[in-house]
Amino acid sequence: YQRWKNNEIGMQGRKVLFLGVADTDDNGLPEIYAPSLDGPYFMRFIQLDNTGLNWSRERFENPPRGGPHCKSMAVADINDDGEPDLVTTYGGARGKLCVMWSEWNSVNKDWIHHDVSGLAGIKTDFAVVRDMDGDGDLDILTSEEANNAQEGSGLGIIWYENPLK
Repeated sequence: YQRWKNNEIGMQGRKVLFLGVADTDDNGLPEIYAPSLDGPYFMRFIQLDNTGLNWSRERFENPPRGGPHCKSMAVADINDDGEPDLVTTYGGARGKLCVMWSEWNSVNKDWIHHDVSGLAGIKTDFAVVRDMDGDGDLDILTSEEANNAQEGSGLGIIWYENPLK
């Protein structure tokens, strides 16, 4: 048995939850998208080589329509345009969106955010992206543990059907 090597990538000392990983810049190496509970932002870590030691970092503000705490990120082509998109879930979202998807705007060098969940829910957890009904587009699954009613029960497991097809 050999000891595993620990490559610290970033955000040490921060509250980081469920991250997304995919090669979104076509350099053959995966990027990491990580939400921070400490601030209204998420980070993109760009792997510069295969050593695991060299990374560049970009910081993006959370969308104002989303809850204050981004909890998870997934990377997938939600709108079927051949480009990677982000799926994000939020906590503390009373009166705000719990689930959003975002596409990259290469002109403005920022994300365009789209509503998935509406205002139902307060605290969603992980984001799972799968074609749940075999129609050829990617749907979003999550769980929610505290709905909009005070002391109310959560919404449970939720499948958001992609309206694309």
